Amino acid sequence: MKCPQCKITIQKVGVAIRALVIRNGKILLGKRQNTGHQDGHWETPGGHFEYGEDFKIAALRELNEETGLTAKEENANLIGITNDHLPQDEKHYISIYVQCDLAEGNVQLMEPNKCTGWEWFSPDKLPTPLTQSMQNFIESRKDKPLAYKHVWREEHTDMCLFHL
Repeated sequence: MKCPQCKITIQKVGVAIRALVIRNGKILLGKRQNTGHQDGHWETPGGHFEYGEDFKIAALRELNEETGLTAKEENANLIGITNDHLPQDEKHYISIYVQCDLAEGNVQLMEPNKCTGWEWFSPDKLPTPLTQSMQNFIESRKDKPLAYKHVWREEHTDMCLFHL
């Protein structure tokens, strides 16, 4: 971005929030389009972090805005942070990943201008290409489960127990 007065290039780091949702052992990913940034790549629901927002609230907001799914704040947990430098796109983001458990509702395509659709993928058969952020997140979790297993009620044992 160039300053309109002095024409100096101003470089800034953006902050993104990502909602990791797992259901029946599968992870929810959408294919980006028309964003001007990694279009055609797969990523979790998410977007820009807004001024004054809490991590959990931001992830739940993005989850609902993009997929129509809802989850409660007490079922959202910070799971990872990635440093995503994309010099080819002249972009740099810090991405905050929040696992949103017990997400309710049917997945809907709420922003068809930005996403071709949402699909559930087995952790061992993720689609390609993944966004740089998603690749960085997976790499950061290589010695840990991609998601934590939580059991809030007896019938709910939906979280992944796998390693990538």
